Amino acid sequence: MLDQLRKELNDLDETLIELLEKRFKVTEQVGAFKQRENMVVLQPEREAEIIERIAETLAESEYSTYIIEIYRSIFEQSRSQQSKYVK
Repeated sequence: MLDQLRKELNDLDETLIELLEKRFKVTEQVGAFKQRENMVVLQPEREAEIIERIAETLAESEYSTYIIEIYRSIFEQSRSQQSKYVK
């Protein structure tokens, strides 16, 4: 039973990794765009908009707090990645 659950988690992790890699490829492009347009990395209104959308999507989920915190971490890492392009 535990082995089966762990295999399922491993499979989900593989999917998450693929999706996160795709997301970071896009945020890399966002960073390059911000550099060309002389924009700052941190866009708090955009992050708030995303969090609000996620919270609405997860309104009935018992996991919403956890998922929102994961997104906050993703935002932090995305800003770090974009900082390579935007000074």
